[in-house]
Formats: sequence, C-alpha cells, structure tokens
Amino acid sequence: MDTDTFDKRILYGKVAEQAFVSWLIQNNYFYFRTGQEFWMPKWVHEKLRFVFDDGIKMICHFPDFAVYAKGNQFLAQVKAAPNSKDYPTLTIEKNSFDCSMNLFKLKLPVMLIWQVEGGELFAQWIDKVNPETPAIDRTETKGSHTPQYNIRKHELVKLDEIL
Repeated sequence: MDTDTFDKRILYGKVAEQAFVSWLIQNNYFYFRTGQEFWMPKWVHEKLRFVFDDGIKMICHFPDFAVYAKGNQFLAQVKAAPNSKDYPTLTIEKNSFDCSMNLFKLKLPVMLIWQVEGGELFAQWIDKVNPETPAIDRTETKGSHTPQYNIRKHELVKLDEIL
C-alpha cells in the first residue's frame, strides 16, 4: 500500500480507527473520541502544531479514544501499519508515544493499538513496550520526517486477547 503522502497516511489512520470502533461496538464497549482533530478547530491546530511546548505537545498528541470496557477505563492510541508484513517492528511518532507515556505516569492507563496489514488489530499497554529509535534517520525517508520509535511486533498481542 502506498503511504508516500500525508493524505494517504491520514486515510490509513482513519481506516484503522474505524476498525477499532467496529471492534468496540461488536464487543459492547462504550467509547468517545478524544483526539485533538475531533474537538480542536483546524485553524487552531495549524497554529499550535509548530509550537514545541510540552503542554501543547500533550494537546496535539493526545490519544484518540477514551474507552469504557466492562468496568475498566483507558485511553487508546490507534495507529495504522498497512505495510507491516515484512518488518519485525511497527512505528509510532515519538511525540505520540511520549504523550501516552506521560499520561501513564499520571496513573492514566493507555493502550497502543495497530491495525496491521490484513486488517487485524494488535495492542499492548504503553508500559509493556520497549520503544527503540530507528537506525535510519526519518529525514532520509519518504515519510513524514518526524521522529519515530520502533515497537517490536512480538511485544504486541491480538486486541481480543488483551481485554
């Protein structure tokens, strides 16, 4: 799948979020969207996205969903990995990971979820993964050029198994 443009990466992200929402509905879990794109006007985001203040980064990279699952509640950060089949790792923006980890340090549970090639959803609690900085600098790639972490696939489990 071609992920060379920002618009295509956004599209795959929306598809992954919809797959997660479908899973939540099928399992009778309540949720609401918490990602900044659902409550912040685009013109505000466009102004803030180049501000590197820690508080602004928390707003811009806040997890996508708040989930209420059979007496548990947690935040969910959903990612797409449409070309993941041949790689041992998945990627997450450093700012997204850092925001989620900071929320975890405040005693807020955060789950990372990826829709991988083929459509399956894999997940793990933020404190159970060990991020690594990629060997290749993102500025040398065709992607977003933003700092990324790699998450090893073997640290993740199918979403059905984690809840």
